Amino acid sequence: MSLVAVKKPYLLKISLDEDAPDPRKDYDNLGSMVCWHRHYRLGDAHSYKDPGDFLQELVEKNVSDTELIRQAKAGKIPGVRLGYVRRERIWTVESYDTMSRKWIRLYGFDGPFSRCSSEVAEAVRSEMDNHALLKLAGQKCCILPVYLFDHSGLHISTQDLTKWPDGRWDAGQVGWVYADKKAILAEYGKCGLEEMKRAEKVLMSEVELYDKYLSGECYGFQLYKDGEEMDSCWGFLGDFEEVRKDILEYLPEECCSLMDHLTEAQDMRRMEVEDYEGLLEEMEV
Repeated sequence: MSLVAVKKPYLLKISLDEDAPDPRKDYDNLGSMVCWHRHYRLGDAHSYKDPGDFLQELVEKNVSDTELIRQAKAGKIPGVRLGYVRRERIWTVESYDTMSRKWIRLYGFDGPFSRCSSEVAEAVRSEMDNHALLKLAGQKCCILPVYLFDHSGLHISTQDLTKWPDGRWDAGQVGWVYADKKAILAEYGKCGLEEMKRAEKVLMSEVELYDKYLSGECYGFQLYKDGEEMDSCWGFLGDFEEVRKDILEYLPEECCSLMDHLTEAQDMRRMEVEDYEGLLEEMEV
């Protein structure tokens, strides 16, 4: 269905946009969105096989080996321990086994530490669980969870949609949206607490816009004069009140009042002259 209003010699038609631009492909975004789902391709294209693969790379790119090793030596990485065994003259990376409740040596590195520091850092990252990786990445990046609600349509949010009615069965986390240190620096010139907060608000708004796209809240308008299309524009995303304000900015002043007299009409992308004249007779304002 479409919404139509008539005021001679004009006719305004607002329709759902079935070919709306994808905000993750066609817009400039501060954040990147990585998602995994069995049935849908969501967010931005990526090649990460699983969340752990993504989080390891995020830590690798944003947390220096020196910082990672410092935290591992200080025992600040849950489940992973880095230490030096003097009698063997080696550095060891150990992982805590919850079943046996013991620390298990997985890696040993000999020689000067300066020569093996990158291998040590890689070993530490590889043994960190996703929770530890996420926590460490969050110290350097702005990263938010992305949830999907799949029931009679799709909704996506940074808020926990499992708390919605039926969310227990129809919702779950599918990924993250994030802005790394490089992106924040490029956007704001610094990467401090204030810039991280600003980035968080932007990421939330980007996910909200993507939600409008996924849920089908996409519109366009066509303006006719004397049966001929004189203007049109598509790709308005948002709830109808938001879209209404945006469309008003495109209309000539003498046509703005048409927005107050919209009524349902059959959805047709092309308005034939006889359709136009018939609506003029039925809906004259």
